Amino acid sequence: MEVSPKARNFLWCACTNTLPVRAALKRRQIIEDAHCRCCPNSNETLFHALMGCERIQSLWVDYGCEAMIDGGEDMEFLDLFLKWILAQRIFRQVEDFNSYTQCIYVGLCRPHLSRPNQWCSSPDELVKINANAALNEEGWVGMSAMARDKEGKVLFSVVRRMKAWWPSDVAKAKAIHMAMCWPRKQGLSKVIIESDSQVIISRLSKAAIYYSDLDAILGDIIFLCSDFLFVEFSHVERDGNYVAHHLARVVPLGYEQCWVNHCPSVVCPYVLMDTLSLN
Repeated sequence: MEVSPKARNFLWCACTNTLPVRAALKRRQIIEDAHCRCCPNSNETLFHALMGCERIQSLWVDYGCEAMIDGGEDMEFLDLFLKWILAQRIFRQVEDFNSYTQCIYVGLCRPHLSRPNQWCSSPDELVKINANAALNEEGWVGMSAMARDKEGKVLFSVVRRMKAWWPSDVAKAKAIHMAMCWPRKQGLSKVIIESDSQVIISRLSKAAIYYSDLDAILGDIIFLCSDFLFVEFSHVERDGNYVAHHLARVVPLGYEQCWVNHCPSVVCPYVLMDTLSLN
């Protein structure tokens, strides 16, 4: 078939039921919610993502292929003509989505060009949130986020610990997602999200979404940007993210623990070092 290697790879994943749809990602403990973004009452299975969703069905109707959506969950994907239509439609949606995110979030997700090797305070009216993850023994993953104002005062610190066998980049992306959820609970609307993962920060700054397990989490993070008046993703060297690094190794009381206006005592020396470095 005369299509690009990317299209062949997509078709192969569709035919072998290995596309990273939300239902599959939930089974692998990558995300916690399997519901379709457009159909809250339906899980995003392979069939639902490609043919069952109401928005996708309207596209099939526009192309005059109403018969393609009547087969139900047992529909066969190996038909050559069906695979060609499927690839063309999905890749056009991806391009439209990337164009949409560039237009919508260009003012929210501006790339931060500097790479400081120590923690720097945020500008006025902005809150900087450092996020990180720690992969411990026996599959335990610790995720942390700490919010501080321009003077280095701790606004909140949160730790989540769960058992999962994630790659390092997935764990750090999950930590950033957690860091994006807590400012809304504290009434913060202008934030800078800082991490020592250059790949993730670069992808988020460009709103670049593809077809990997990591991209499902990045898509959720970009979706959360709409809840803020201002969001910026900043990269810092590992030495400048020590507070979040040590906070991620703290064992919380239960699944998740939050400290408001302070942090665990084992992390206080590192917070003090960052505050003194400002002077």
